[in-house]
Amino acid sequence: MNAESERSLSINARVVTKERSALGDTTICGLRAVKDAVRFYDPVNNQPEKIVVTKEMKRYVRASSVAYQARLEDEKIAEKERREQAKQQSDEEDRLRRDKLQMVDKKKSLANDEKDLIEEKKEATSALKEADELLSDATQKLQGAINEPSMNQQSVKVASIMLDVSKTKREEAMQWLQKINEKQKMLDIKQRKLLDKAIPSNKNTKRKSADSESGLPKKKTK
Repeated sequence: MNAESERSLSINARVVTKERSALGDTTICGLRAVKDAVRFYDPVNNQPEKIVVTKEMKRYVRASSVAYQARLEDEKIAEKERREQAKQQSDEEDRLRRDKLQMVDKKKSLANDEKDLIEEKKEATSALKEADELLSDATQKLQGAINEPSMNQQSVKVASIMLDVSKTKREEAMQWLQKINEKQKMLDIKQRKLLDKAIPSNKNTKRKSADSESGLPKKKTK
C-alpha cells in the first residue's frame, strides 16, 4: 500500500514539473489517466503503442474532445463574465470617487455661500440699525420743532424729510433681511439634501445589511 502511494506521488512529480506548475486539476487528472492506461496495457515497458485501440476507446476519445471544447467554452464565458464584473466594479469605484469629489466641491460651495450670507446679514442688520437711529433722530427733531412756540417751519420740513428717508431706508433694510432669510432657507434645504445623500437612510442600510447576511441577491426595482 505504501509502495503504491509512493509510486503515485512519484508519477505526480514527473507530471507536474517546475516548467508545468501552472497545469490545472483537470489536465493533471487527464495526464495521470493516460499514464495509468499505458501502465495497465504494458506494465513492464510502459510503451503507449501497446495500447489496443478499440471502437469504444475511439468513442470515448470523441466524447472527451467534445467535453474539452465545452470546457474551453465555459472557461471563455467565465473569463468574459469576470472581466465584465471587474469593469463594472472599476466603473462603480470611479463613480463613487467622482461623487465624493462633487460632494466635497458642493460642501465647499455651500460653506462659502453661508459665509457670504453671514456677512450680508451683518450689513443688512447694520443698515437697519442706522435707519432706526435716523428714524429716532428725525422723530425727536420733528417733535422738538412742533413743540417750539414759533414752530419753525424749516425745522419741521427738514425733520419730515429725515423721517421719510429713515422710513424708506428701514423698509429697504427689512426687505433685504427678508431676502437673506429666504436665501438661508434655500441654503438649509441644499445642506440637508447633501447630508441625506452622504448618509444613506437607516432603512436602506438595514436592508442592504440583511441582504448581505442572507446571501440573497438584491431585488431590482423597475
